[in-house]
Amino acid sequence: MKLKEKVAFFGCILLFTFFTSQTLWAITEGEAFPNSVVIKAYKDGELNQQKMIGRVTIVNFWATWCESCKVELVEMEDKFSPLLTHKDVQLAFVSLDKDPDKAGGWFSGHLKKPDAFIKFLYKDPEFVAAETLGFDSFPMTLVIDKEGVVKYVQKGYQEGTNSTEKIVDFTKKLLGL
Repeated sequence: MKLKEKVAFFGCILLFTFFTSQTLWAITEGEAFPNSVVIKAYKDGELNQQKMIGRVTIVNFWATWCESCKVELVEMEDKFSPLLTHKDVQLAFVSLDKDPDKAGGWFSGHLKKPDAFIKFLYKDPEFVAAETLGFDSFPMTLVIDKEGVVKYVQKGYQEGTNSTEKIVDFTKKLLGL
């Protein structure tokens, strides 16, 4: 394992340890996305429960220091692209990087169509939303229905397990496709 990979791996372990020791509650399927959670957009705007009403929302928490997060994002770009044409779908890729510009730079340097996806980039550098939602692993993805209720939670990512396809399939089901 290269030094960079070791640092990322142990960083994820430390983060996991911190969150599992601090988390008493974690959002689960069937719960409404909390009104108190407001996630700032990388550029302009914000995402909250009120803005989710009427649209199926996919919220993915990730960071540039999380190797599996980055692998998943590249896969998500390919698999989520067809969903972008549907007016009732919105995406939010929430970066946990202390410096949100790192996430913007990563999008620009690693995605095939960064301009199409940068508008879905959000930031949570102080882990406020992640802690409020009780996240204990990264990446973590929520699929939220048109009423603002969490219908699917995916913790972590493992290549080759079709986890991204499961998110797309679940989203299509909520859209009636």
